[in-house]
Order: sequence, then structure tokens, then C-alpha cells
Amino acid sequence: MLNFLRKNDGLVTMEWVGIAAVMVLAAIGITSYVMQGTEGAGGSVVAGLQSVDASGPKMGTFGNGVSDPVN
Repeated sequence: MLNFLRKNDGLVTMEWVGIAAVMVLAAIGITSYVMQGTEGAGGSVVAGLQSVDASGPKMGTFGNGVSDPVN
């Protein structure tokens, strides 16, 4: 144990463990924050998609008066 305290190798390892732990906690916090923001946006996308009439393509006209060939 005394040898561990005298060498700097153990201290460097402990620093990296601490830095890695802080990075993991920051990533979890950022992910949680972003996910909360995307829930509202996702809900509006779902509402928009549900309001679309998907009964099938319809014959239309382009801006120049030519009929759209899609049936």
C-alpha cells in the first residue's frame, strides 16, 4: 500500500477514472435533456401525420394546366 501511495502511476489512474465518471454522468444528463425536447416535437409530427388524407393519389394539374399522370 505504501508503494502505491509513493508512485504517481496510481494517482494518474484514479484521475482518469474520475474524469471518465464525470463524462458518463454528463452524457446521461445531456441525453435526458435532449430527449425531453424531442418528445414535444415528436407529438406534433404524429398529429400532423394523422391529419393527412392517405386515401390514395388523386388526379391534379400542374401550374401550367397540364394534367398530372399519377392515378
